[in-house]
Amino acid sequence: MESFPESTLDQGRVRDASDHALERLAAKFGHREDLDHFITEQLGNLLQYEDQRGNVRLATLLVWLDAGCNTTNAVHQLYLERQTLHKRLARIFALLGGDLHEGGRLLRVHLARWLAMGRPQHVRTPRVGT
Repeated sequence: MESFPESTLDQGRVRDASDHALERLAAKFGHREDLDHFITEQLGNLLQYEDQRGNVRLATLLVWLDAGCNTTNAVHQLYLERQTLHKRLARIFALLGGDLHEGGRLLRVHLARWLAMGRPQHVRTPRVGT
């Protein structure tokens, strides 16, 4: 089984401290299989749905999470009507097993989304459209 060196990405470049912390956390998984299992456990239904229909919901989740789960900021970044964003989020929550704000799942889903989007680079990267 392959393990990953601690944070060798972007050496010599200035990086955001939170990205560095997440890279170090990801390195603690140790093996690609562990990372893939964690991602699938948190995002599996959404990733499977997106593979079949495109990546609009995954991109929406990405923007919404990066906006601090702030609907107003996400709407502006996505150039959507507020109602459209709420419909997408409702479908995303249904695919992920319910409201992410309940049961402390938000952090796990955000970390899995971060890992699935290719940071660090050894994790498979789903296609994301806007």
